[in-house]
Order: sequence, then C-alpha cells, then structure tokens
Amino acid sequence: WRRGLVKVKPFSLPNDVRNRCLNLLKRLGLRYGCSDMIVDEMGGFNFLEINPNGQWQFIEDRAGIPIGKSIARLLTS
Repeated sequence: WRRGLVKVKPFSLPNDVRNRCLNLLKRLGLRYGCSDMIVDEMGGFNFLEINPNGQWQFIEDRAGIPIGKSIARLLTS
C-alpha cells in the first residue's frame, strides 16, 4: 500500500479515539508513536498496533503535512 495503492490525505481522528491513543502513549512512556488502525464498514476504528519508531515520511510526502517538523518540535521541547 505504500507504493501508491492507497490515497493519503490529512484526517482528524474523533476526539475519543485521539484521547485513547494519547493515553496509550502516556501509559507506555512514549513521547511519539505511530498507531496503525483499520476503519470498518460501520466507521468504527480498530486498533492494530503502535510503533514507537514508526515510518511517516511517505505520509508527509503524499499528504503534504509537516510531520517531521512536528516530531522534531516535540522531541526538543
């Protein structure tokens, strides 16, 4: 799917899903992590895994959002 078979565009998670992701990061002691999820036919979010050193450059390139700058800001604050 990284070879262009899937469209990549900016998306905001629903607040409850976002908060669950942030709580998981906190419980794991991580300042950064990439969560993999699947959205089902009913619009439900299904958590698969969290990667403490997940890949994001291809998403930044395709979606045009400054992920790298945001991570750098987070890690240097």
